[in-house]
Amino acid sequence: MVKVRMNTADVAAEVKCLRRLIGMRCSNVYDISPKTYMFKLMNSSGVTESGESEKVLLLMESGVRLHTTEYVSICE
Repeated sequence: MVKVRMNTADVAAEVKCLRRLIGMRCSNVYDISPKTYMFKLMNSSGVTESGESEKVLLLMESGVRLHTTEYVSICE
């Protein structure tokens, strides 16, 4: 049987992985589809310890998935 929805254990595991995003600010929200959104997050200080700008894309599909991604638009 194929899994199609996230349960409580899935959410708890993903929250543990995404804790590194705490303190980042949302610089943009993209409406990918009616139930899918991509959040562009940036380090609140603007740079990492190495001096680079840290940007993270967080993809959320309501009830189905929540994860970081390296989304690249084919239109760019």
